[in-house]
This record gives sequence, structure tokens and C-alpha cells, in this order.
Amino acid sequence: NHMKTNGFLRTVIIFFLLAIVATGIFFGGKYAFQWAVNLPAGPSSKTNETNDDSRHLFKIQKGESVRSIGERLENEKLIVSRHLFYWYVRLENIGEKIQAGQFIIKNNLTIREIAEILTKKSQGEVAISIIEGWTIVDIDEALSNLDLINKGQFSACAKTCDFSDIAFV
Repeated sequence: NHMKTNGFLRTVIIFFLLAIVATGIFFGGKYAFQWAVNLPAGPSSKTNETNDDSRHLFKIQKGESVRSIGERLENEKLIVSRHLFYWYVRLENIGEKIQAGQFIIKNNLTIREIAEILTKKSQGEVAISIIEGWTIVDIDEALSNLDLINKGQFSACAKTCDFSDIAFV
């Protein structure tokens, strides 16, 4: 009878220890994942420099897969791992929210921050090319076609806005 009690006690202790180990692996893995998706990428992440304001134009094609986007972000050294990006997007269920278009992504952003930029229609910064020879009316039309301004707004500002405080003008 004493042997049965020892065997049962041993089984309970082993089960308890395995439960502790499994819980540690689960929460440790979850913590490590959260830490990794909040790790900035870019050339300065290894040197702990956070003052790099470099920006990259990143284009997403309509219908492009999350795997492809993650691979390109990793190749351009904007994220630390395409796999972490894929799993973050999948676990947060935001794959369908990623927008096609052009995005300006700064160095040293985390996977979480980049995913947030890619899921917003407008991020406050847009890259456009003004072709040599364009008139103010051409620029106005390009900006209004992108829904950045109302038609005629740029032309009106070119005539009336005061640019004397801007150093590069």
C-alpha cells in the first residue's frame, strides 16, 4: 500500500513539474516573440544608435502576399525576420488590412510599427515624383489625383502663400 502511495505521489510530482516546464516554455516563448516584434531593424539596431532618420520607399502591389511583403522587408533590412513579420501579421489577424501602395518607412522601426503603417490608408507622408517641366497646374492635378488636396488648392497657394520662412525655397 505504501508503494502505491509513493507511485501515485511520484506521478503527481512528475506531472506537476512537466506542467511548470510547459508553462515556462509557453510564457517564455510568448515573451520572446513579443520582445522580437518590438526589436527595431536597420543598420543601427546592432550599434544601439536610434537617431537614424533614413527613410525607404516601400511599394506593395495589389494582391501581394504577406510572405512576399515580409521577405522584401527583410531583404531591405527594414525588419529583423520575415518569419516574425508573417507570424505577427497572422496572430494579429491583420493580413487583409495591409494596403497596396507606396509607404515611407523609417529605419529602426519595429515589426509592430511597420505593420501598423502598412495597414493604414494614409500615414501622413507620401512620396510623389514631380517631373521636370511640370507646371504648377500639373503639380496641382497630380496632388489632387492622389486625393492629397482639393483641385486648385496648390495653384491657389502658389499665388498667395508666403514661403519666405522656408530656407530651401
